[in-house]
Amino acid sequence: MLFRSYGVEATLNEAGFLAALEDNPKRFEVVSGAMTPIGLYMKLYEYSGPNDVLVLDDCDMVFADETALNILKAALDTSKVRKIYWNVASNVLNKNEVPNDFVFEGCVIFISNINFRKVRSQRLRGHLSALMSRSHFLDLTVHTFREKMLRIEDLVTNHDMLDQFGLKKSTCNAMMGFLRENAKEFNELSLRSVIKLAGLAKTCDEITEEWEEIARESLMGNPLSYE
Repeated sequence: MLFRSYGVEATLNEAGFLAALEDNPKRFEVVSGAMTPIGLYMKLYEYSGPNDVLVLDDCDMVFADETALNILKAALDTSKVRKIYWNVASNVLNKNEVPNDFVFEGCVIFISNINFRKVRSQRLRGHLSALMSRSHFLDLTVHTFREKMLRIEDLVTNHDMLDQFGLKKSTCNAMMGFLRENAKEFNELSLRSVIKLAGLAKTCDEITEEWEEIARESLMGNPLSYE
């Protein structure tokens, strides 16, 4: 998941920067975690402008709720005017001055580990198929060990994901060498592994022996793995 999330956010940040130079500002927000149908409705209203993008990152509750799915289908419809309705009295909407209907002109990106083609529920399958037909659906899952290493190498080498740590180039190279040599021993192989290594190197003032020793203790040898 982190592979895809990082790529999407980096691209949107770049697009926003370029748009600012052209005096055509773009707004976006990445929302993660639990989200109710009315929460989705309110977020879509907040990012309903023609230059707005709402990213739903691992908000899988949305794809298990028929009301939320109907709202998403309305937002992603191919009709000329995409109007979204909330036809139920709501104190939450009134309190936040959100209307019961609005025209949505923005864009939605959703990132999920759910395989929409293999959802068992007949009730939800039709909604998800309709959602896919309204979207550009891409399976960007990084499956194999080789694919993960190639993606990590690309993001570390060609992007600025480690700039926040202010590490020396030699330290970054040492970290990647350490990762390559020990990749199969890590509890998980992902960008999180690199970020954790960079944090250890920074905390240890880049003394290689220290952060390597701590990495072996804290990042290896645990049979649990996480996505």
